[in-house]
Amino acid sequence: MLAIRLPDDIEARLTALAN
Repeated sequence: MLAIRLPDDIEARLTALAN
C-alpha cells in the first residue's frame, strides 16, 4: 500500500483494483 494515508473511499477503490 502507499506510504501516505489516503481517504477511506480512495483507499477502498485502490484495494478493489488490487484484488
